[in-house]
Amino acid sequence: MMRSVRGFSFLVVTGLLLACRAYAAPPPRVDVECGLTERGVIAIDGLSDDWKGVPGTRRSSGSAEDASFLARCNYDREALYLSVDVTDDRLVRSKPSKKGDDHVVLVFRDARLEVFPAHADYRIPHVVNWTGPGGAKTVKVADALQPRGWFVEVAIPLGRVPGWGKGVPAVPFSVELHDADLLVEQRTQSVVSTGLGLLSFQEGSETFKWFLGEQKLRPQDIRLDVMANMDGEPGLERVVAGGRVVGILAEQYSYLQLPVEKPKDVLEVRVADLAGEGKSSVLARYVERGGGGSREVLAVFNLMPDGSVARTLAHEIGKQLGQAQLTNTWELVARPGKKKQSRGFDLVIRVAGAVGFTAENYLESPAEDMQPILLPWGETKEERWSFRGDEAVGGPVGTRR
Repeated sequence: MMRSVRGFSFLVVTGLLLACRAYAAPPPRVDVECGLTERGVIAIDGLSDDWKGVPGTRRSSGSAEDASFLARCNYDREALYLSVDVTDDRLVRSKPSKKGDDHVVLVFRDARLEVFPAHADYRIPHVVNWTGPGGAKTVKVADALQPRGWFVEVAIPLGRVPGWGKGVPAVPFSVELHDADLLVEQRTQSVVSTGLGLLSFQEGSETFKWFLGEQKLRPQDIRLDVMANMDGEPGLERVVAGGRVVGILAEQYSYLQLPVEKPKDVLEVRVADLAGEGKSSVLARYVERGGGGSREVLAVFNLMPDGSVARTLAHEIGKQLGQAQLTNTWELVARPGKKKQSRGFDLVIRVAGAVGFTAENYLESPAEDMQPILLPWGETKEERWSFRGDEAVGGPVGTRR
């Protein structure tokens, strides 16, 4: 579906569904694939039946009978589900839940989840330590002894997964099995690990690949790739820019094509919460060419509730005709808030200078499709623009002659 906003075309596309402590030799990077499933398919009850047919990542200490695991992952619209099926000849657990006990560690970008499984024979409950958002109370864990080992499954709300966001293809991740053989030794004999890899989300990966394919872009063409809240709703979106295109990737994705002749005319793309309300905007600086000359434009774009992308503000900040040039400077000035936290930014534009242009030979009419460039001989020397929701308000700060 095509939408035209002030001369620019934006395409909205439905997203795809998409003390010797022995360590095993560091393996090559291992990614854990995370498939999209329907809500209710995975029940956190310690039973492995839900996971039949789900592909997994297996690591082993070298013995088929001891210190190995199969890690699997699924997710739905609300939660991330992980299971670790451990093959072990015995479960070693103590009531204090010491580091020398058998346990698994799930390592995210900047958080660790430790699960010490229960031992029913000794009436030892499982213990969960989570350094991520919300603490252990936000994580649901179940475990059970198996004929040849033990099994752990976990559910974490998506919003509590470090690095997750709508449209994100992967987050740094690893799985570690800490295996002890003798309780009396109170130490770990081996640590079997995937090594630092990625937890790859099916939907985000496929959406990103489709975006690249549709726009005829290569991964190396991407010059901006950040996570930000673009719609004001819980969760982050992935913002990518490459070539002449800026994309906002989520469950649905939108993209805009900047009005430039070549990718080199896109000078800068960044993301900022201009209004200070938790919703970010895209700022793009680019060059438009035509009529024997060119103009440099600074534009602000916002993602609208219907999924379209609207231009909130555009301002000329440079003009060139032959060797003659006009320039404005611009900066984002943080608005002070409580506890020294920014309450958004004002966009300040000022006259900079002129080369070859004078009040007498500059005959061009002011731009009508955007805010015109400030002229050294004009009355206005500075403008300040503030942002409220999806609107920009402002204008001249002062005048001088």
